Amino acid sequence: HVDLLEPADAIFSVANYLHHYGWSRLNLEPSKKRNVIWNYNHSPEYVSTVLAMAADLAKNTRTANDSLRSPSSRTDKRKIR
Repeated sequence: HVDLLEPADAIFSVANYLHHYGWSRLNLEPSKKRNVIWNYNHSPEYVSTVLAMAADLAKNTRTANDSLRSPSSRTDKRKIR
């Protein structure tokens, strides 16, 4: 039984819907992203908001991943003399 008020069910449901309309993780052109979201909701404001939020999330994820890999973010385990 799918309960769209449960986050896990809602996330998978939206992922399946977007995939059905052509969303791909690999290098989907911005215009195609816009068209896929437009199939879900025909509001230009909604489409723009979703794309802006996705861009912010992607940027923040890259920033967080970069900081995890940078030497300055790791604890220095050398002994202080």
